[in-house]
Amino acid sequence: MLGENNHHSNKRPGRYLEYAMIALAIALAALIVIFVLNYRTIRHAAVTSARQSWLTAFLHNHGPLGAADISYVHSWMTFDYVNRLFALPPDYLKTKLAITDARYPQLTVSSYASHSHLNLATIMSNLDDAIRAYFAASSTAI
Repeated sequence: MLGENNHHSNKRPGRYLEYAMIALAIALAALIVIFVLNYRTIRHAAVTSARQSWLTAFLHNHGPLGAADISYVHSWMTFDYVNRLFALPPDYLKTKLAITDARYPQLTVSSYASHSHLNLATIMSNLDDAIRAYFAASSTAI
């Protein structure tokens, strides 16, 4: 009988260890999921912020961009930001691109494409064409 009690008491620490390992594995899995979700958000915000900071610094040193600088336009930019980059009239792009979204100009180009179910590459091309047309019209008016 003494041997039986010893046998049960040896199993008990093993079970607690097993339960502790399972609990740790579940906690670790949950932390990994939380980390991955937060990492994506932080990474996206940091990339966007870095691009905006670079362009803001560029503008402070050089003033408005011209038609030759179309390559600086990216889909993460708001229409307001594009207007400021190129010193466009506030409603120029809204009119030229026939944008009816009430969030204009505080709407990113990619959000506009997504919500309107339009091809982003086509929107970017149309945006580039609209900016070029503005500068072409401005240069002929002078």
